[in-house]
Amino acid sequence: MSRSIWKGPYVDPSLRFSLHEKGIFYSDIEHELKTKDLTKIELLRKYGVPIYSRNSTILPEFLNKILLIHTGNDFFPLIVQKEHVGLKFGSLAPTKKFPVYKKKKKKLYLRKYYKYFKFLFIKLNVFCV
Repeated sequence: MSRSIWKGPYVDPSLRFSLHEKGIFYSDIEHELKTKDLTKIELLRKYGVPIYSRNSTILPEFLNKILLIHTGNDFFPLIVQKEHVGLKFGSLAPTKKFPVYKKKKKKLYLRKYYKYFKFLFIKLNVFCV
C-alpha cells in the first residue's frame, strides 16, 4: 500500500535541515575537478552530505546537490538529477557487492605423463606447471 497523498512524501526532518545548512551544489565544485588532482569520486566524498535515511523520498529541492547515501558499510556518492525526483534514496544506492571470481589457470593435460616422458618434454621445450 502506498503512502496517502494528503500526508505528502516522507522526508526525514534532519535530512532537510542538513541539506539546507551543508548542501553543496555540484556546479560549485566543478572547477575543482579541473584544477586539483583529485578524482571525481574523491571530490564527491569530500563535499557530500551523508544520508542515513534510505527510506526518504527525493524532492525537487535536492536537485544538483551532492549526497552520500549510507549502504550499511560505506557511502555511495550521488548527484541528484531530474530523473531521481520521486524515488527513494535506498533505490539508488546498491547495498550488495557482486563477487568477482578469479579465473582458473589452464593446466596441461600432459602433467600426469611428465615423469614417464621427461626426456621428450625437455626436447620439445614443453613445461608442466
